[in-house]
Formats: sequence, structure tokens, C-alpha cells
Amino acid sequence: MGKDGAWELKLMKEQGAVTIAQDRDTSVVHGMPGEAIRVGGATYVLPPEKIRIALTSLVNGNGYGREPEITSARTNVPETGNLFLRRDLSGK
Repeated sequence: MGKDGAWELKLMKEQGAVTIAQDRDTSVVHGMPGEAIRVGGATYVLPPEKIRIALTSLVNGNGYGREPEITSARTNVPETGNLFLRRDLSGK
């Protein structure tokens, strides 16, 4: 328990994706986010309310990590990153 997807998240980050893990302080169970952080798979480590800010910034094309509260949570990531979103294109 607690390792599901950690290495895959790291692989996504290595391919240029912006990745986010919930921080320990706000996690009820920190297994999966903790493992993702431990293996270096998280671009950002944030509490839920700041995850919302980061995602809104990314989706709106404002660049990521420019807000002071997001910049301080940033881990080692290049300035140019890609956001991978999964969309339901079925029209349902």
C-alpha cells in the first residue's frame, strides 16, 4: 500500500509534465503522495487549497508557479513544463 503510481508520476515529470502531490500536513493517509515525493515524482507538494490555485493557473495559461505560495512549494523542475490533462471527448 502507498506506492501506487509513484514511479509512473516520476516518469511523467521526467517527460516534462507538471505533477502535484498533497502535502503530509493535510493528508489523512500520506502513503501514495509520500512515496511520490520520496522518489522525486512531485513537481509541487501542496495542500488542497493551493493545488486548486496551481491547477487554475496552469489551465488558464498563466504559467505555473508564479504565485508566491506556489513558488515556495516548487521542487526541481525546468521553467518550461507541459500540463497533461485527460479529457472525456465522448460528448457524454
